[in-house]
Amino acid sequence: MGKWDRAGEAYEKALSYDRTLVAASYNLARALTEAGSYSRALEVLERLRAEDPDNVRLITLSAYAHHKAGDDEAALDAYRRAAELNPRDAPTLRNLALLLERAGRDEEARGILRELYTVDPSDDAVLRRLALLEARRAGAGPSGPSEEALSLLTAALARKPGDREVLRARAELRESRELFARAIEDWAALVQADPSDGEAWFRLARLRLVVAGDREAGLEALRKALDAKFSDAEAAAALLAALPEGERAGPAEILKAAGLTD
Repeated sequence: MGKWDRAGEAYEKALSYDRTLVAASYNLARALTEAGSYSRALEVLERLRAEDPDNVRLITLSAYAHHKAGDDEAALDAYRRAAELNPRDAPTLRNLALLLERAGRDEEARGILRELYTVDPSDDAVLRRLALLEARRAGAGPSGPSEEALSLLTAALARKPGDREVLRARAELRESRELFARAIEDWAALVQADPSDGEAWFRLARLRLVVAGDREAGLEALRKALDAKFSDAEAAAALLAALPEGERAGPAEILKAAGLTD
């Protein structure tokens, strides 16, 4: 029922009668972790692991407790050990990849996710993280593998169309690869999903004004960006510089009124 504090009390009562109940000790550690008593949970797990050091269930629960306690380095070490002992366990590998990504070890995380996706392409969580990592790698340079990244992002969006993080990653990648019509579609979808997204409104305005030549729609998107508190003066100046001199007056007036240009 999610009442972890009461569950912990019940397991502790059981253990007060018989300290050898391993299952109760494991469940106590889990209840303590979910209730936020991380140090006590880890004490219980240390005692259990002293008798059974290669028990994967104990190791993965220790990893989870360390992660919840904010010690991702210890959690990473524990998940690595669990993965060594049980290299086919998908949840352990997913968690290991997530912590590697958080630690900035994208290539290691990507390798694990790629293997998991090959084994089970139906795993939505794996597809999502892999797509975002591939998009990040593709966006790091002009020669990045953008086609595969775009394919993965599109596949992830087909399963969850409302995922704005994935949609933004695809919009940025499409724009960087000069797939402007498709990028406009994505930025338009983002502002439709969240009208308060000033950055998305500005990106949409820039593409409509500079690339598509759609002045009225571009000016309207620019006004919407400023209404949504867009405040990047450097980006505003770059927008004006990208426009032909004869087309700057309208955007310049809007940006000046907002205090973003002189």
